[in-house]
Amino acid sequence: MQELWKKFPPSTIQNHVLKPGGAFRKEYEYEDEGEKPRYFFILNRSPEQDKQLVIVTATTRIEPRKKARESDPKVLVEIKPHEYGVLKRRSVVDCASAKLWEKKKLMDDMEEKRIEPLERLPKDILEKMRFAIRRAKTLPRETKRLVLGDETF
Repeated sequence: MQELWKKFPPSTIQNHVLKPGGAFRKEYEYEDEGEKPRYFFILNRSPEQDKQLVIVTATTRIEPRKKARESDPKVLVEIKPHEYGVLKRRSVVDCASAKLWEKKKLMDDMEEKRIEPLERLPKDILEKMRFAIRRAKTLPRETKRLVLGDETF
């Protein structure tokens, strides 16, 4: 049976996902893990207007992420299933690994029904991620500006 979201027009999906805390699932391949469905979150303050999107992803590989960020654990945001029901297992988001994606590419994926729109992040989790972005020493200023606006960082 076809998933219900695939019946939505791309504009409906765009209006739902291209918001602060917008969330979606997509088949995606990381070098060391292969392709599999992954959960992504948009952290921009104004994704509707921005041409580039600051994207983070959740992983259930919590201990390896903690080990990788021992020197600055505040860039990690842990999410428990009772905090965000879309994630069925305890997960972590490494905000220091945020990536810039071209919005056009994401919109093309929406047109082709390659992303599944999900419930947006709760505001408290989004704010934790913004705090973690502020703490991330390795992210470029422009990436931080897309997430934090003109706040001092």
